[in-house]
Amino acid sequence: MSTIPKERKVSPSASCKIDCIVKQLFLPMLGMPTPPYTSFQPEDTEEVLVRHVAQEKPAAMSSEGNFVDYMVQLYRKFHSQTAAVD
Repeated sequence: MSTIPKERKVSPSASCKIDCIVKQLFLPMLGMPTPPYTSFQPEDTEEVLVRHVAQEKPAAMSSEGNFVDYMVQLYRKFHSQTAAVD
């Protein structure tokens, strides 16, 4: 009577698993855009938006009217994009 040995499951080593995770998860993160600074303090998203507008569209921050006009345009753009999805 001959017994057939069971095939052993080959699993990668711990270092190989770590290497795969780094290559699949962390290396692609290097190509992502990052903010100029990182803060660990909670911050209002509204403040972040206003800072972003001030940096990217300084003309929109030149007066209250310009800011409101820019926000209305931004709202309309957002609203038209979400209405198209629904």
